[in-house]
Amino acid sequence: MALPESIVSAYKTILREELLVAMGCTEPISIAYAAAILRKAMGCIPERIVAELNGMRLAGDFYEKMPEDWAIAQEVMFADANTIMSYNANMRSLVVDKL
Repeated sequence: MALPESIVSAYKTILREELLVAMGCTEPISIAYAAAILRKAMGCIPERIVAELNGMRLAGDFYEKMPEDWAIAQEVMFADANTIMSYNANMRSLVVDKL
């Protein structure tokens, strides 16, 4: 179900005003905070959140820190076939973590 443009625009405005630049392992708390703001704006719990995470982070760190009542529905990894072997040779732990 597509949301009306006015609601989408309101969500974007809220996110621009509320989210701050931070350093460290911030993905789990940022996503949880965005969900809380959406819940407040919508008046109900969001049915689904789609998040794109930094590929340089370990996925396990995110899973350990995400809220307990959340579930991962799908995980997708994109790799450039021309460079994946170089990444695998030099940063194996980051590559294997995503497979």
